[in-house]
Amino acid sequence: MFPDLFLLNFFLSLRELLSFLPGLFLPCTSAKILENILFFIGFFCFFIIIHNNNMRCGENLRQIILASGSPRRKMLLEKLGLTFISAPADIEEKFISEENVEDAVKRIAVEKAWAVSREFSEGLLIAADTIVVHKDKILGKPFNEEEAIVQLSLLSGDWHEVITALCLMDISNKNCEVQAEHTRVCFRNLSQEEIKAYVKTGEPMDKAGSYGIQGRGSLFVNRIEGCYFNVVGLPLSTLYTMLKALGVNLLEV
Repeated sequence: MFPDLFLLNFFLSLRELLSFLPGLFLPCTSAKILENILFFIGFFCFFIIIHNNNMRCGENLRQIILASGSPRRKMLLEKLGLTFISAPADIEEKFISEENVEDAVKRIAVEKAWAVSREFSEGLLIAADTIVVHKDKILGKPFNEEEAIVQLSLLSGDWHEVITALCLMDISNKNCEVQAEHTRVCFRNLSQEEIKAYVKTGEPMDKAGSYGIQGRGSLFVNRIEGCYFNVVGLPLSTLYTMLKALGVNLLEV
C-alpha cells in the first residue's frame, strides 16, 4: 500500500472511532471538533492521492516511439505490455575507419533517434543498434548467403562480443541518454554442412553476425556471458533503468 493511502485509511478509521467516543472520554463538543478536523485531514489526503496517481499515470502514459522495424525488438516491448509506435529509422549505417566499436554503435543509435525525432513533436523515443565483433572485426548484416557463410565460419568454435547501444531521446527538448551493453557469446565447432543448412533457412540474412540467438541460431551457442536480450537486440534490464530515470516505470505500465 502507498504511504499516502495508508494515511488516508488511518485518519478515516480514527474518525470512525471518534464517532463512538462522545460522552466517554471527551466532552461531546470537543469530540465533534476533533472528528471534523480528522475528516478534513482525510479529505486532504484523498486529494494528495489523486494528484500523485495522476502524476504517475501521466509519466507512464507518455507516447513511446521505437525507432526500429525489428520484429525482435517489437516483440520484446510487446511482451512487457508497453504501448508504442514503431517508426523505423531510414539511415545508412556507416562505420568510420579507426572508430572505437562502442563509439560507433552509440553514434549510429543516436543518428537513428535524430532521424525519427523529426517525425514527431513530443514523446519518448527508443533507438538501438546492435553489432557483432569478432577479434576486433565488426560483423554486420550479410549482403548475401556467401557472406553469411563466411561470418558463421569465423564465429565457429570461438568467442565473439555482441554490443547494443540504446539511445533514449525526449523529443520535446531533444535530450539524449545513451548506454551500451556488452555480451560475450561462444559458438561450438560448426561443420560447413550445418552452416550452409542454416543459411538456407534465410534466418541469418537480416541479422548482425548472421545469426539469431532467439531462433535456430541458438543451436550453435555453447555459452553466453552477459545479457541474453542484448544478443536479441534490446537489453531489457538496461532499458528498464534508463526509462525509469526518465519517469517511465515498466513495472507500472
